[in-house]
Amino acid sequence: MSTFISLAELQAKYSPVYPEPYTWDATLAHILKDPDETVILNELMKVIISGEQLRRPVLLGTAEFDDDIEIDAVLDGTHRVCAHMLAKVDQVYVEFEADRVVDESYDSKPALKTVLKFDHVLNDEDWDAVYGALRSFPLNKDLWVTSDAFGSAGEYIEAMWDIEEFNGDLIVELNAEVNRRIKHLHGENMPSIITEIYNLDFDFPTS
Repeated sequence: MSTFISLAELQAKYSPVYPEPYTWDATLAHILKDPDETVILNELMKVIISGEQLRRPVLLGTAEFDDDIEIDAVLDGTHRVCAHMLAKVDQVYVEFEADRVVDESYDSKPALKTVLKFDHVLNDEDWDAVYGALRSFPLNKDLWVTSDAFGSAGEYIEAMWDIEEFNGDLIVELNAEVNRRIKHLHGENMPSIITEIYNLDFDFPTS
């Protein structure tokens, strides 16, 4: 069940999961050092300041660290909390992990993926740039999209999207926006980009 709590209450009870020392001020400072992360924050701030409700609530629960220490933490939504901090908007849309209903049919549902094929084997810098550009962005005024999983092999990158309901028009719109964002990175040296429906097998192309 989703609800709203104050930013102050959230920050007092729930920690960010990165980076050390796991404080909200340190996390915000860390995110603002990265231009791609800052773009995401600015886009989230626009939605929050407008008064629109974000599609996904911030997920609150328990995180376990390598030394078996458990803390109450934000499991998903660190950028959304930081955007609230910058926007100075108090009420945060949240969901508690204990209340979440797991959809056991998820693995059998069709979903969307985008495959990018470059003309060279990708290095870490290539991967980081594409990941930064496609990880999370507003597709239109009604839909913010996030890549739930990202992977690469050779000259391929594959992004899997968190869009639960889609049609042909939305697929065309998503593919066009991915092209626009990648062209901003690569100019005329563009990869081929295909967005399509798939079942959750995450197999990379072999030819």
